[in-house]
Amino acid sequence: MTNLDAVWNVPLVEADPNLAPKPAGLDPKGSLATKDNIVCVIMVVLATIMLSIRFFVLLYVQKNRPFIDDWLMLLSIAPLTVLTAIGYYGGVHYGLGMHIWGQTLGPLVVQEKRTFAFIILYVFQLFLIKLSILMFYRRILGMNWMVIANLVISVAYAIGSLIAILAGPVPLHYYWTQYIDASGGYYRYDFYYFWLGNGIANVISDILIFLVPIPIVWSQNMRVRQKLIVSVLLGLGVTVIVASGVRLHYLKTLKTNPDLTYVMGTVFLWSQLEPCLGIICATFPAIQPFFRFFLKVEYRAYLGSKFSFTSKSAGSSSGTTGFDSRLDFMNGKQEDEMQLTIEAQTETERNRQEREKLQQYIGPMFIRVQHDVELTVEEARASRI
Repeated sequence: MTNLDAVWNVPLVEADPNLAPKPAGLDPKGSLATKDNIVCVIMVVLATIMLSIRFFVLLYVQKNRPFIDDWLMLLSIAPLTVLTAIGYYGGVHYGLGMHIWGQTLGPLVVQEKRTFAFIILYVFQLFLIKLSILMFYRRILGMNWMVIANLVISVAYAIGSLIAILAGPVPLHYYWTQYIDASGGYYRYDFYYFWLGNGIANVISDILIFLVPIPIVWSQNMRVRQKLIVSVLLGLGVTVIVASGVRLHYLKTLKTNPDLTYVMGTVFLWSQLEPCLGIICATFPAIQPFFRFFLKVEYRAYLGSKFSFTSKSAGSSSGTTGFDSRLDFMNGKQEDEMQLTIEAQTETERNRQEREKLQQYIGPMFIRVQHDVELTVEEARASRI
């Protein structure tokens, strides 16, 4: 086996006689690394913030305990952080995202070794996110056949992918040493077709998971507008499907594009954006109760300060705190408005339970479903007496 130190600074254009000539006018030092790293770090930070909001709403606003889907989503942050670190250091130190004609053998071998670990973590990361989403569906929709089928597909996808990755190169380290010792091993199959097949299977799996809640939502006894709102919240997962599709597109170019390290930089980018978008989309509905909570706190503080000021002013002039009645009127008006959004509907027991779960936990927090009813303000006030 060739010593890595001995070939560390050997240019790839000299080491690989089959490498296509550099295109005219191309800067071999050109790199996507800085841009890709900035985008990835921003997305990981955003995903972490969104997940923090999810747990804040769950623990502090809803006063609830985390469920298994919450813990699985939290656990997915660990491999995502490692993926980001591999991509970041690959771009800064090992030529990831740079044109191959400016590369040397040593950094390429090190980066390919880390790429192998990246692939395994990527599969595990996606499995955690998909499992979290399916466990959420199971919690609010029950264990129906669509949830069971997707669980089986997701588990089979993860296990099958890991077996294929580990069984491909013989010996295992041939995946990264092939560039300095081509005769030191072999592949049981063309790894390009693994990349391609794995990417296609991932897109199909994303689509199937996206479709799970749609029939349930539209079977509920809710207004069409509310069904659309819930569908849009659940449909944010389309962005993950788009990210998977873009990643698949760049994987396909590996077959014909000789600029391996440059293309792999883009593949790494979308391989990190995909799980980030999965986490963000799964926690996005927590934004509504999060901001509603703080707006309510600010409104209470405003009323408290106004009441204090009015009480002092009224007390000094008439010895009374005349703001009480106005505060009561405001509260009464708010209650009237709340009363006007209530409707009694005839539902089956199953639909009622599913609707209540969707109201409380949707994606995976809650959205309050409003209904219309004919109720006068006088009747609403009379109901409080």
